[in-house]
Amino acid sequence: MANIRLTVRSNKKLPLNEAFELIGNALRQNGVIVVESPRQIELLPIAQIRRINRPVVSDGESVEGLADQSTVIDKIFVVEHYDVTRLKDLVLPMLPEYAFLMADPNLDRLVVTAAAADLVHIERLVASLDVPRANDTIERVFTIENGDASEIATMI
Repeated sequence: MANIRLTVRSNKKLPLNEAFELIGNALRQNGVIVVESPRQIELLPIAQIRRINRPVVSDGESVEGLADQSTVIDKIFVVEHYDVTRLKDLVLPMLPEYAFLMADPNLDRLVVTAAAADLVHIERLVASLDVPRANDTIERVFTIENGDASEIATMI
């Protein structure tokens, strides 16, 4: 792992958990993940993400409730009404470089591995698409390069 120097400054005092989350996000953006265990904290290259044990958030739980949004987790989506393969194709472009997913059409499951903060939008997308008669609708995901996505959404 290359040497990384990281400077984090704040103009106000932060609670320890918020400061740790801020540092975790900054490290992840620089290719390093933070792996916590009861007695130690390890900093590992993000390339080792597939080898580490990650917390699992089941289908009935939301990632928004997690205390540390910088934690890399496995989020399981049980898809009832939408085609899992089509959903995988929609989610894949939304993922950061380090993240990955697995779609299982036999079990109607989608498992996405990413930081909790990166999964909030994916969770909302899945909830909006996985509705009765979902496969009768046509959807497209657009990447907004020049403009404000929320402003464009209100116009549509």
